Amino acid sequence: MKSQYAFDTAGTVEWIRDGERFRDAVSPALLQRGLYQAARIRTGKNYQRRVNYEGYYWCAATEAQVWFESLLERSVLMLLDHAADIMAVSSQPMRLTVGEHSHIPDYLAMHADGSQTVIDVKPARRVERARDQFEMTAKVCAAVGWGYRVHTELSEQQRTNLEFLSYFKNPVYAPTGHASALVDAAFRDGLTFGELAVAVPAARLADARAIALHMLWSRTYTFDLGTRLTNQTSLHRPTTFGMEAIDAIRQ
Repeated sequence: MKSQYAFDTAGTVEWIRDGERFRDAVSPALLQRGLYQAARIRTGKNYQRRVNYEGYYWCAATEAQVWFESLLERSVLMLLDHAADIMAVSSQPMRLTVGEHSHIPDYLAMHADGSQTVIDVKPARRVERARDQFEMTAKVCAAVGWGYRVHTELSEQQRTNLEFLSYFKNPVYAPTGHASALVDAAFRDGLTFGELAVAVPAARLADARAIALHMLWSRTYTFDLGTRLTNQTSLHRPTTFGMEAIDAIRQ
C-alpha cells in the first residue's frame, strides 16, 4: 500500500529553546541549530486510569535529567546512557510537519562523534500501526542528516542487567586513574567478572565489585547483556560505539 506521506511537500521543523519558539524548513542547516538542547515542545496529559508512568531519568553521560513518558521510554534512555556515547539528549524536542501531517519524535541525541540521532519509542505491538508516521520521520531525518531509529522493548534479561548496572553509574564508583591503569594492564579478553573484581585495588571486595560494575556500566569492558551476569561471565573490550553499539546489543 502506498504511503500517505508522499514527500512532495516541503517539510518544516518547529522547536523551543531558551523560551523562544523557532520554525525552519527541513534542510541540513538544522544540524547546526542545537535541537538536542531543545525544550519539550509538548507536555503529557494526566487522566484517570492512565497506565503509563512519566518522570525524569538522571542521565549519567550528560549529567542532566531527561523526561520520559513511559517505562519503555525510560529503559531506552537507560540503554542510550549506557552505550550510545551521548553528549546531550532532548525529550520530545520538535514537531515535524509534512503537508497536513505532523509528528513529535521522542528523543534527539547528540553523540561524542558529533552525529545526531532522532529516536522514536514504541511497543512492538504498535509499530505496524505507526509505519507511515515512521516513514515520514525517516525521510525528514535523511533530508536533514539526522540518523533515525525506532526502539521497542529490550529482552527481560537485557532490561534486568541494565537496571542493575545503573545502580553503579554514579561517578562516585569510578576507579582512580591509577586503579584503572592497573586493571587495564591486567585485563585479558575473556577475563571473568569475578577475576575483574579481584584485580581492582580496593580495601574491601565489596568496594572492588562496585568499581567493577561501574566499569561495566561505562563500557570500559563489555559482556552479553542478554545473559545473566555472574562471577563466571566473560568480559571483553568494546568493539562498537555509539548507535552501532546499541544495534549490536539489540541483535
